[in-house]
Parts: sequence; structure tokens; C-alpha cells
Amino acid sequence: MAESETLHQAIKSMARPPTKIAERLFCQVKKIHTIWLLSKTEEKKRKRMDFRKQRIAQHRKSLPIASAEKRLVEEVRKNDTLVIVGETGSGKTTQLLQYLFNVGFCRDGKIIGITQPRRVAAIIVAKRVAEECGVALGQRVGYSIRFEDETSNSTRIKYMTDGLLLRAIHIQGRQFPIDILYTTELETDYVDAALITIFQIHLEEGPGEQQMQVFRPAPVGFRKVILATNIAETSVTIPGIKYVIDPGLVKARTYSAKTGVESLIIVRTSKAQALQRSGRAGREGPGKCFRLYPESEFGALPDSTVPEIKRCNLSNVILQLKALGVDDIIGFDFIEKPSSHQEIDSRSMDSGTPNSLIFSNTRVAFHLKLPNSFLPSSLEDIFEI
Repeated sequence: MAESETLHQAIKSMARPPTKIAERLFCQVKKIHTIWLLSKTEEKKRKRMDFRKQRIAQHRKSLPIASAEKRLVEEVRKNDTLVIVGETGSGKTTQLLQYLFNVGFCRDGKIIGITQPRRVAAIIVAKRVAEECGVALGQRVGYSIRFEDETSNSTRIKYMTDGLLLRAIHIQGRQFPIDILYTTELETDYVDAALITIFQIHLEEGPGEQQMQVFRPAPVGFRKVILATNIAETSVTIPGIKYVIDPGLVKARTYSAKTGVESLIIVRTSKAQALQRSGRAGREGPGKCFRLYPESEFGALPDSTVPEIKRCNLSNVILQLKALGVDDIIGFDFIEKPSSHQEIDSRSMDSGTPNSLIFSNTRVAFHLKLPNSFLPSSLEDIFEI
């Protein structure tokens, strides 16, 4: 600090140089002062980056998945397909692919692809992994979503939307304990109950570590309250969350085969969803999950969520499969078979409906109910896939 003040005083005293020699000296001192300030700034920046790298390295070592690194790599080598099941915050999405990259799975130009159910999740996780790897986003680590491709020829770890999971290894435990709290009675107005619980937490519970609103730190002395859809259940992990309020409900996509209409309806969550939601509170320390229903209601919930393929319109799925050259739709090896009312067979044909196209091959004939934008302008426009 003394050296900096001395330089400032020297420059100030030379504000009006009397001679050309003094003017040159003034410029030289000013240049040295600028270089000195830049070097100090760079040094501080480098120290901050080194400190952040150390914190990231420590965090990676503390994740539950770290203890299973060698076994996971061995299992991936031994099996063509593998499903890894781990609780929220165990490090599945960010760490496994780095383990595989480090042992040479990306040699000879190969790419590791990681799927996420939401666009925002693919972007956020890709940014995080790029930072952990110490590389610029779009180089070794990138993402590809609809209308946006942040990859290059050097990308070897690629996040994207959609995907499949097969076979299982279970990674035990989460990082910190979570207290589960229930209501004494079933709440009829879950929105009102959620708001009351928010204020109850604010008045009675200590603050979180550094609560975030979308990933931005809260101002000092403020508490952040994040109202989220079920995207925060599995797709996006927000650091700093200590309390979770679970109304026990979710908007689920459904499809009526009789009317051909898709809709979002509010239904009870499954036990698996409830456990995922509570897990959000235990990422960085002990947390609490306030469930807005009695404990007896939890026992009555279904164990798992009905797969979306059993409750959605299969028209797009069928068209995609046909476009990929899969003609035997009935015999296709779905991970989860569509429900009985969705099954495609000759009995489901309804050539009388104006918004139906009929496709056929040697094994099966079926119809697809399509939106008006897909309708042919004339009979000549009807095509065979």
C-alpha cells in the first residue's frame, strides 16, 4: 500500500511536467505504475481462481460417488449397458463421465453423451463440468439442445436432452441428514399451506448457507425463497438449499386415447418423487423437508411414477421410429411397454375420423390421430412410411 501511495504522489506531483525530460520521466513512471497495478490485479485474480479450484476439488472428493469411482469404471468396462442409481447430490451427473474420460474412454475421437430431461439442466450441468475440468465451455465439455449447439470438434463430453437408462448399481447414502416433517391433517389448499410454511420457516428456522434465486447469491441479510416446478426435483440442483416444502402434488402430462386430447392434470406424487424432493435439502448440510400431508398419506403413495410413455400420445414416437427405419412397431423392444389402451393394432383403426392417417406394413396396420397442421391437402398427399 505504501509503495502504491508513493507512486500516486510521484505521478500527482508531476501532473505538469516543466521539461521534455520530466515529461518522458512522467510517462515512464505512469507506465510502471499501470503495469504494477495490472500485476497486482492478476495476482488477486489468480489467487481467487486457485482458491475456487481447491474448493471444487474438495467438493468432488466429498461426493458419495467418489468412493465408488474404481468400481464404476470396472462395471462400465464389463457391461454394454448399465444403469447407475444414486440419491440426489451423489454426483452421478457430473462425476461419472469425468472418471470415464480420465481413463481413456474418449480416445480415438469417441464422445461421452449425457442426457438430461430439460434444456436448462443440460446447459447448467455442462457449465459446471466445464468449470470442474478447467476448460472453456464448448471445448472438451459442451452441450447440444434444440436450436443451440455449444460444442466443437474437440468436444468429448456432451450433454443433451432425452435418453435411456438401463441396468443398475446403487450408490448408497446422501451427504447430510434431512428431517422430514408432516402436517397433522391433509391440506385441502396446498398453495395456502405452502405460503404459510414459507413464513414459518422464515420466522422459526435459521438461514440457509447461501440461498440462491436461480443460481445468484442472496443479498446479505435476506432469505431467498424459490418457487419451482418439478424441474428442481431431478433436473437441476441449486446449491445452498436447506429447506424444502413438498405439497405432495405434481402436474402430470396425460393423454386420452378416446378424445385424442393431451392435458396436464394435478395428481399425487409417488414415493420416489417425494424422496427426490426431500433430497434437495441435504446437499450441503443437514436440512428439513416439510411435507404438506400426514405421514399416513406417504405410505399410501405409489412406489414409483408412471412412465410418461404410458400416459402420452404415441404419434410422435411412432413417426420417429418409422423415420429411423423401424417398421415393426408392435415388436419394438420398449423399456416400458405402452399401456393397453395405447397398444397399436388393427382394432384401433378408425378410418372414419378426418384427422387420421393410416399406415400399414406386413405385420400391422394402425392409425395416427394428428393435429390439423399434419393433415394432407388432398388424397394424393397421403403417404406411406
